[in-house]
Amino acid sequence: MPSREVYKKQLIVNGDTRRKRSVNQMKRNLEHIIEHPSCKDVLVNGISDKLVILDTDNNRVKKYNALPNKTYSTGYLIDYANYKWLITDINEDSEVYQSGELKQCNHLFRFQNNTSEILECFGVVENPYSTSLEENKVMTVRGNKLKAFIPYNNDTKNIFIDKRLFMEAGRNSNGKEIPIVYQVVDIVTATENYGNGKIIEITLEIVGANENDSLSEKIADYISPETQPTQPDTSVELLNCVVSGSDILKAGGSSRKYEAIFYQSDGITIDTTIIPVWSIMSYMGNEDYYHTSVDENCIYISADDNDSIIGDKITLQLSDSVGLYNSAEFYVEVVSAF
Repeated sequence: MPSREVYKKQLIVNGDTRRKRSVNQMKRNLEHIIEHPSCKDVLVNGISDKLVILDTDNNRVKKYNALPNKTYSTGYLIDYANYKWLITDINEDSEVYQSGELKQCNHLFRFQNNTSEILECFGVVENPYSTSLEENKVMTVRGNKLKAFIPYNNDTKNIFIDKRLFMEAGRNSNGKEIPIVYQVVDIVTATENYGNGKIIEITLEIVGANENDSLSEKIADYISPETQPTQPDTSVELLNCVVSGSDILKAGGSSRKYEAIFYQSDGITIDTTIIPVWSIMSYMGNEDYYHTSVDENCIYISADDNDSIIGDKITLQLSDSVGLYNSAEFYVEVVSAF
């Protein structure tokens, strides 16, 4: 006869509590979902996978269910039905399977980061004054401002406020084809948790084209290989910078001051001539509750008096405008003013 210890191990092989055993059983029951018509072959960040794709009342927005024990992050790019789709929202509460939302990418961003190398990134462009994405069009109706959502990666993280981006080709009053260019006026990096997938929300405002905007390359402020500026010597070790300020921000309280400190090569002497480049990362959906202003080497942040943002984690990212410094991150928690 089997020993009592063997019997006890058999009881907990599927979980040491009734709840865990129930969850694991539900996962096993869903394994047959791969035979369901809604289970599609897709690419997730270029790797073959399967997702259950569900329609919504908007053809350019889908819901998805992951297979049991599969998880993904916001900012992941999905290849499905001959289109690119961006994971923009995730339900992290489900113990059985992950679900979330996909938005169809409707623009291929082409840009450069201070070199002649051409970078590309699929993203979602929306008219901020529309309630939903307009169906069956390559882009939404053009207005003075647009919202764009793109994955956070080593290329897109260097997009900065005032950067100009080519959005489409248009024509002037004489019928001549011209670039339609928008300028970045705000950047918010949204993430469900730090280090586990991010998307960048960019606010864009239309600006005039200039002689450096390329219609053929579809790039604003195009840098050709012949005119590429001299870059800093990459063999030189990057310098360090830090953010100085409080790690607490009160909802409804006064604005907090955060100072950029750039150290010279000795690690002690401060260089006050460096121009800081700031970006702020906050939880998706709470971006409008935060307000910033920049004055010389400082950024000021305030938070609205709203209970829904208490407990939020904000990340300040600091870099320099010429690439001489390692970027620095500073974490701030939003608390009650009382």
